[in-house]
Amino acid sequence: AGALVTSTEMQRRSDNAAEILQEQRKISKRMFIGGFFLLPWLWLVNCLYFRKIYSSSVGDPAVKFYVRWSFLGCLFTTSMFIAWVVTFQIWNKQGWGDSLLVVLEEDMFT
Repeated sequence: AGALVTSTEMQRRSDNAAEILQEQRKISKRMFIGGFFLLPWLWLVNCLYFRKIYSSSVGDPAVKFYVRWSFLGCLFTTSMFIAWVVTFQIWNKQGWGDSLLVVLEEDMFT
């Protein structure tokens, strides 16, 4: 037999759901902002952690906003990093790698 749910129990569940939603918003926003402070891997973590909420049709719009922009930030940062690595590798093979680096002479420290 099913148990009856009282109005106070419903209120407690509703309050708990609101607290969880607020906590998810706070975590998502902190990860998004943290990505700007030279921690772009937080954007990837944000996308992976909240992927179910983002793909859900009933997910919180605020969390979806931060996840969407975290994904775009991660994509941009990764693209720039790959472009830098490829450029450096191509220039290094052509002998121009030293012009991209600050190379100190060994006798400078002796």
